[in-house]
Amino acid sequence: MTTTAPSTFPFRNGSCRAIFVVEVMEPFLSPWLFLELLHISEIVGRSNLWITRVRRKCEREVLTPVASLLSEKSIVELEDKIPSDAKVIVLDPAAESQLSAEDFTGLTFVIIGGIMGSHPPSGRTRKELTLRMKRALARGLGPHQLTVNGAAYVARKVCEGLSLSEIPLVKGLSLHTRYGTTELPYAFPQDDEGGLVIARGEVDYVLTELEEDEAAMLRGRVRDFCSKLRRSLHHLLTRYGGSIRDVHISLNHL
Repeated sequence: MTTTAPSTFPFRNGSCRAIFVVEVMEPFLSPWLFLELLHISEIVGRSNLWITRVRRKCEREVLTPVASLLSEKSIVELEDKIPSDAKVIVLDPAAESQLSAEDFTGLTFVIIGGIMGSHPPSGRTRKELTLRMKRALARGLGPHQLTVNGAAYVARKVCEGLSLSEIPLVKGLSLHTRYGTTELPYAFPQDDEGGLVIARGEVDYVLTELEEDEAAMLRGRVRDFCSKLRRSLHHLLTRYGGSIRDVHISLNHL
């Protein structure tokens, strides 16, 4: 796996230019969100990715290979740095209008809220981003809740010229092991080969580490997460394979 990608997308529509901005909307960078950010860097390319409101210095250091811009400030505070002729779109589950290829005219900044574990959506994107940005257009991605990296993938495909209805989704993911079943209630896009768009290592993480990390978060013990993120990055870069041991994934097609 690599966290970098070519500087331009392989767009079918050569006139489409987009910068993707993920706003970290949690108090700290969780290992789960970190895996999704690595995947977004693969999806859109490092030079096309900004990550904002990364509050801790060690988190920004770990994310250096992932994005071309890292900031402890919110994109709300950085809005004046976006070129005045660029369009600004917030992917907002509460939006009345849905994202379409017509939204990508000229340079477009696509803002994604990095919110983890909020199902169903609680309206934080609207309150913390859409209503606070001066010139943002709110756009939805359909009736189903996507993961952060899934939203980036769908937005990129729309930027390439597809409509939302042309992007196949799988609603809900059941992860079965001999110890039981874990349900992920989100919708996951499928790629051009029919594969599930999910971060490398994400299934392993959910099944083997998530419960322990959530307990650490509840106890306020997050100081060691940066060391964990570094280990996770090293693991993914050097030895992560395609097979998920001891796991069977059930897909429920829409």
